[in-house]
Amino acid sequence: MDSRVSPAEALAAACAAADLDSAGAEVLYDRANTVYKLARLPVVVRLRYTRGDAVWTQRLAASVRATAWLHQKGFACVRPLEIGQPVAATGYHATFWHYVTAVRQPWEDVQTLGRLLRELHGLGTPLADLPEATPLSSLRQETERCAWLPDPQRSWVLGRYEELSGRYADTTWALGQGMIHGDAWAENLIHGRDRVVLADWDSVSHGPREQDIVPTMIRHRFGRPAAEWDQFCQAYGVDPRELPGLSVLKEMRELRTLVPYLRSTGLPQVQAEVTRRIGDLRSGTQTEPWHQLNLAS
Repeated sequence: MDSRVSPAEALAAACAAADLDSAGAEVLYDRANTVYKLARLPVVVRLRYTRGDAVWTQRLAASVRATAWLHQKGFACVRPLEIGQPVAATGYHATFWHYVTAVRQPWEDVQTLGRLLRELHGLGTPLADLPEATPLSSLRQETERCAWLPDPQRSWVLGRYEELSGRYADTTWALGQGMIHGDAWAENLIHGRDRVVLADWDSVSHGPREQDIVPTMIRHRFGRPAAEWDQFCQAYGVDPRELPGLSVLKEMRELRTLVPYLRSTGLPQVQAEVTRRIGDLRSGTQTEPWHQLNLAS
């Protein structure tokens, strides 16, 4: 039985530890993280339920160090608040960020994403050590823990996890390895008043640069035009036919999209979405777009 406290309770504890006021905070988004905008300060708080896992402590600390370093380099990314973080709070970890007011939706802007990723991959690596990339994130753990997932689906996901992990270990990378964002969707762009910045750095790591390319490669799964893939590749400056490692990473990224939903409490719409995606992956066909569920709405 999952005995976690609510995100609102964790937010109050984290803000108290950081000497910030959580009263009246607004939920902006809820999936892998619950994201709040504080009412009295231009600050965003990202809460992730980590069960006190030391690995997540290290990963979130790396996201703070890396973005502070990138900001000093002039790279267009969100900026962490100048406090000691991440902050542990009743099974969660919180990170705190300067709020950027969005003036338009980011989802269609694959060209800017491609240019920013090309710049990021050319910057080198921060002085602080980065964790190794995990293309399947916590899929195995979340699949094993998920109480509502039917056993046939659980067995298939775990078997697929093992198959893809073995293929990944045997792959060489045409673009080499270095610092990567790790979860580079166009929706993680924020179009501010002055410039576009890249957000959501929880998965920043050291790994194959192709991993930052595959999210755009699978956008057709969500009903986006196929032409966006060509636009992204042109902006990044790469011919995907010269990247043989994309195939396994594409399959891993598609499977990884299950993770935030397996972690959730299994609302009917969540279970339906997981069943749809697993069915599409098993059959190799797809009759309708996958849905991006914001569990805060």
